[in-house]
Amino acid sequence: MKKLQNLILAILSTPIVMGAEIVEEEGSVRTDTFGQVFGFFGKFWKFMLWAIVIFIAGMIIYYLLKKLDDERKERDEPGYQVYKALKKTCMMQADKRRIKKSWSAINLLWLGLPLIKKEHSNKFLDISNKVLGYYRGESSSMDNSINFLAYKRKFFIFFEETFVIKVPQLIKFKNKNLKTDKETTETIDLTNYMVELPNGDIKIQCVGLERLGLYYYCPVFVIDEKHGKLDYRKVMEGAIVDTTYQAMVQRIVNVGAKMVEKAALTSPDVQARRLTPEKTKEEARAETGVT
Repeated sequence: MKKLQNLILAILSTPIVMGAEIVEEEGSVRTDTFGQVFGFFGKFWKFMLWAIVIFIAGMIIYYLLKKLDDERKERDEPGYQVYKALKKTCMMQADKRRIKKSWSAINLLWLGLPLIKKEHSNKFLDISNKVLGYYRGESSSMDNSINFLAYKRKFFIFFEETFVIKVPQLIKFKNKNLKTDKETTETIDLTNYMVELPNGDIKIQCVGLERLGLYYYCPVFVIDEKHGKLDYRKVMEGAIVDTTYQAMVQRIVNVGAKMVEKAALTSPDVQARRLTPEKTKEEARAETGVT
């Protein structure tokens, strides 16, 4: 009887012992995992810090080189100068309420440095609700166009590649009647093909963007089945050429004025007059014979 009681007690105590062993093994596994993680950071924190410093230094050097190249390009190319001036105008007239950002949790990987933000700004959408870009500014120019500054991609993770969406307000085109063989001029107000949605996004009734004049992007509008896609390349390229030509003329005038001024200052006669001492009133009277 005693042996039977001892056997029953042994059987009942077995799951308890096994359970205790399992809990101890799980706890040891968790302890080992955290220990390995903290041990890794504790061992290689200097290397990680130097990697972050080198990465940030590389970004700064890249940004400075790109800025110098941008300034050189703006100095040498009148068309790019006009484009940069338009971008600055769009940024100055930007509606700040449309630009929304928040800090990303991924910054914890950079020791908490505020480097990366999440994008919540208003978007430019095409007719199928595809994102053309995020809002960064806007302006109306004297070539009868509405200009939007947008971005869609980033380079080096942090820097935005902004571009200008240029939309003419009024477009005139000739429509030929095949029956009467007569041409009529029609005018389309393209602002009617842009709608502001309740959430602030701007929907452009286009099927995409096309690059014109090297630096500008114009929406590809589909008016109707009869006319198909609206071809206004000549109008936009003509407006871009006119604006660039004005910038070139202004540059020529400025350079010519500087050259004339420099030539006058370096003239031997001017230099001689500058070095000649100023005459007194008595000397001037004596030379003219006035008493």
